Amino acid sequence: MSSISKVMLSFSVAIALLIEGFSIRNDVQAVQYSSSSNLQNQAISIAQITVEDWLWQAVEKANRGDFRGAISDLDRAIELHPNNARLYANRAGLYLMVDEFERAEADATRAIALSPYQALAFFNRAAARHYLKKYQPAIEDYTQALNLGVPGDTLAVLYFSRGEARRMIRDLTGSIADNTTAIQIDPTSGEAYDNRGLAYLDQGDTEHAIADFQKAAELFNARGDQANYRAALARVQKLQMSRHDTKSRSIKAPLHKILKVMF
Repeated sequence: MSSISKVMLSFSVAIALLIEGFSIRNDVQAVQYSSSSNLQNQAISIAQITVEDWLWQAVEKANRGDFRGAISDLDRAIELHPNNARLYANRAGLYLMVDEFERAEADATRAIALSPYQALAFFNRAAARHYLKKYQPAIEDYTQALNLGVPGDTLAVLYFSRGEARRMIRDLTGSIADNTTAIQIDPTSGEAYDNRGLAYLDQGDTEHAIADFQKAAELFNARGDQANYRAALARVQKLQMSRHDTKSRSIKAPLHKILKVMF
C-alpha cells in the first residue's frame, strides 16, 4: 500500500476512541477510578465492574498507545455484554492497530450482523479488507460507510481510502474522482494528493502525477512527516529525470538518422 497506511491506522485510533462517547448503564453503580488506575488491581469485586468501566479503561490505554491492553479490556466488556455491536466494532479498530487484520475483519463482520447500520463497523471492515488485499469487498464497505453517514472530519479519509482501493483494481477514473473529492474536503491531505498522483501515473499522465507528488511532498513536509515527504519527493525526482531522458532521446534520434545518411 502507499502512504495511506499510516493515516488509516491513525484514523482507526480515532475511531476506536469514539467509545469515549459510548455509555452503557448498568444496575450496579460505575466504579470511579483515576486515569492511572487499573481495574483489575483495585480492591473491588469483579461483580461491581460494569461494561462502561472496561470501556473507559480501554480508552485510556488506547490513548497511551497500549492497544493490546485496550483489546483485553474490550474482551472483558464483551464477556459482560456479548451482543453489543459497538463493542465489536471498536475492538475491530484496535485489532487494526496491531496488524491483526483477520480478527479485525471478523469483529467488524460480527458488529454488522448485530447492527447493520453502523458506519464505524463498515469502515473498520473496509480497512481490514484493504490490508488483506480484498479490494473489491473493501470498496463496497467504504461505500456503505459513506452511505450510512460519517462525521465531516472523517469524510476525506474515507474517500481517499476508497480511491486507493479503486486504484488497486485499476479503476483509475474512479480513484482520481475519489481522491479529488478528498482534496476538496481536506486540501491539506497529502495522502489524497499522493494517491491521485499514483493514479495519474498509472494512466500515463506524468505531468499531473508530478504536480500531485510535488503538492503531497509540500504537505507532508509542512506537518513534519519526513518519511512520506522523502517518498513523494523521490517520485518527483525520478519522474523528472525520466522525462528529461525521454526528451534527450527524442532529440538525438533524428541526428542519428542524418548521420547514417551522410556516411
